[in-house]
Amino acid sequence: MSKEKKQNFLKSTLGIGILCALAAIVMIIRGISIQPEINQNKQEIAELENEIEAAKEEQAEVDKMRENADSDEYIEKVARDKLGMVKNDEIVFIDVSEE
Repeated sequence: MSKEKKQNFLKSTLGIGILCALAAIVMIIRGISIQPEINQNKQEIAELENEIEAAKEEQAEVDKMRENADSDEYIEKVARDKLGMVKNDEIVFIDVSEE
């Protein structure tokens, strides 16, 4: 290889190396600049995952209530607790004393 070709090769190799170094520097700076946004997104994801878990638990409770809604025990409990109903042969005592 002649001396001139070697110099051209070195110049082109040096140019490519400089371009790669500049590209790496730009990517590092960009990565550092978006780090706060990444951290905020991670926090939002964690909050949404907590909300999803709470919604799943609530859905499980609703499903359980739906399964029990047709049972006699559940119907009687709702009638007593929510509607204040009693059976025909029951005697109801009302505590009028103030506590």
